[in-house]
Amino acid sequence: MHDRLGQRVVSALKWMAAARLLSQLASWVITIVVIRLLAPEDYGLMAMAMAVITFLNLLAEMGMGAALIQKRDLDQGLVREAYTLALVVNGLLYVVLYHAAIPLASFFGEPRLIDVVRVIGLQFFLLALSIVPQSMLEKRMEFNRRAIVELVSTIVGSLFTLYLALVGKGVWSLVYGNLLRMFVRMLGLNLLYPYLRVPTPRLGRVLGIAKFGGWVTLERLLWYLYTESDIFIIGRILGNEILGLYSVARQLAALPSQKLNAIMTQVSLPAFSALQDDRERFRSAFLKATRLISVFAVPVFFGISAVAPEAVSVLLGAKWQEVVLPIQLLALVMPLKMLGANVPTAVKAVGRPDVNVVNLSLACIIVPSAVLVGTRWGLTGVVVAWCIAYPLAFAVMLMRSIPLIGIGIGEFAAAVAPSLMSGIVMYVAIVAERMLFGQQVEVMARFLLLVLSGMLAYPLVSLMVNRQASIELLSLVYPVQGRKLRSR
Repeated sequence: MHDRLGQRVVSALKWMAAARLLSQLASWVITIVVIRLLAPEDYGLMAMAMAVITFLNLLAEMGMGAALIQKRDLDQGLVREAYTLALVVNGLLYVVLYHAAIPLASFFGEPRLIDVVRVIGLQFFLLALSIVPQSMLEKRMEFNRRAIVELVSTIVGSLFTLYLALVGKGVWSLVYGNLLRMFVRMLGLNLLYPYLRVPTPRLGRVLGIAKFGGWVTLERLLWYLYTESDIFIIGRILGNEILGLYSVARQLAALPSQKLNAIMTQVSLPAFSALQDDRERFRSAFLKATRLISVFAVPVFFGISAVAPEAVSVLLGAKWQEVVLPIQLLALVMPLKMLGANVPTAVKAVGRPDVNVVNLSLACIIVPSAVLVGTRWGLTGVVVAWCIAYPLAFAVMLMRSIPLIGIGIGEFAAAVAPSLMSGIVMYVAIVAERMLFGQQVEVMARFLLLVLSGMLAYPLVSLMVNRQASIELLSLVYPVQGRKLRSR
């Protein structure tokens, strides 16, 4: 049984990773072109709107999706009640958002925010119709077909955003592109798992899983405050131009994790939940996931940091030069963000979302306080404050969580350390090569040479000091070759 589960997890990861890779490659190219076309103020305005929308999105599901996945005995009556609750909650949230648009615009000092918030808030109706199909597909681990939906919706939305940016629609390019992506996604999910039903007047049974869903919702709200409070603080104190620079820097620094975090959470929650009664396999699976995340995240994000000066010059242009240092600093911390997304999922799978709530409550004190102090020194101060506070909050979460998983700090560190060592060697090699070239090599050529050097340096060092994780990653992509290497 566990072998079959392992095969399904590997297959799910492959499908999700392949589809997300294709969609990310397309969206990255389009995102970079759109950033060149739009102004920092447009991204600042969108960041303000999405900060509010993202917060309400956490309430939209009421934790029902995770509860449906985690619950073992599930019947259609209960699913229909969850569907009805989603419709009611999302409708109410849009009404609240519509009337809150004016005070929100007043808080940020940005009148244009009223229309932006009211239009982009229409996604609540699309989200309500997506919750049950998405949850049931995840519960069945049918990630292959769902991955195609994610791919198509992302590409369609990105292309529409690009078209609107080219014809001069400004911030509305981002608004309408996001809405179209959500609409295509909703249609695709309902084609895979049709669930357009007449709502039921009964909601009594859904309260039986509301406790788990309530903990999950509270956890997500705290996670939001932990990760998005910087947007409110910067927008309020420093204004939408600085917020636009910060949000673009954060978006570019975190691009690889934005989709891959979702993959890991979607696959690992049902997989960890299935192993919750076999603690040795559960523990082993968590450590393997930690090694795999590290061997991918460290070179990608350290690489982004190392080549940021050339990347910004080549890809974004002169008007975005202020984001170079923020990208460099933020990218160095991003591997912790990917590792940090996996730990709460494991804790949730063993039925202890309450521990995540306490962890995030502490983080909600540490990170916003640091960012608030950092605003005294502008954009750089905020970034430095975040880069100090986030690792501290991560350490607190780790120390409180891993005993529930059945491992120690030393085991976790041992799973991460080889990748970190390889990443440091790669970083030093790139910096040394830049010093060697100086300004003698044209920026585009220098950018390509530095990227190539990093792509060669990391695998070579990793095969020497991080052989286990390298083989596990190879086995995930090429099972036969990975088994041959492991047998040597």
